[in-house]
Amino acid sequence: MRLLTLAQAHHPRAIVVVVPAEVRNRAHNSSAHPLVLHRIQALGVRTSVDDFGTGYSSLAYLKILPVDELKIDQAFIRDMTFSDRDNALVRSMVDLGHHLG
Repeated sequence: MRLLTLAQAHHPRAIVVVVPAEVRNRAHNSSAHPLVLHRIQALGVRTSVDDFGTGYSSLAYLKILPVDELKIDQAFIRDMTFSDRDNALVRSMVDLGHHLG
């Protein structure tokens, strides 16, 4: 209810709901999470995946959770100017995010 009130009081696209790892880890066991995120998006609120790239199945979350943006984990960002491998991974994640819409 607070999110609806907040969305009505402000420009909803300025609000981002971040999906933390704890929720992502439970998403495989519950069909409710994607439904909740769809309802949030229907309000005009954006959704984001936090710490993308961590965990053993982070790509699988993109199949089931509707999200508007990916927050790439700092472990990749921190070393991307020094490591060709990290740079390639970050660029690939950004490209993936753009192609998903």
